[in-house]
Amino acid sequence: MASLTEAQKRSFARQMAEVMNSNKDELKKQGLDITAKLKLLQDRINIAEKAEEGQLKAMAELKAKTAASVKATKEAYELSSSQVDAIVGSLGKNNPLSQKIRKMRESMSKVALRGRKKAAK
Repeated sequence: MASLTEAQKRSFARQMAEVMNSNKDELKKQGLDITAKLKLLQDRINIAEKAEEGQLKAMAELKAKTAASVKATKEAYELSSSQVDAIVGSLGKNNPLSQKIRKMRESMSKVALRGRKKAAK
């Protein structure tokens, strides 16, 4: 059996509901009453489509929240970076605080400078 995407599976269910609906009288004549199964299938299709709508809405919200988070982080980082320049410019590059601040970014980007990881107890 071929692997179908969620959209393809929903489409297949809709198509089957259409086939069942258009042929329910003929099927009933042949001894197969699909009325209850058709109703159940239509209910499941509605549930699946509403769930998909919810998922798409959540994905859009996630994308917007991610963009807001990235923007806020960028702004905070740029402001903090400008403060490094202001502090170092005021105190001088040889001041111990200036040296400590200037090494902060470097120590964050180099794993070896972070020290040993403590074992969990």
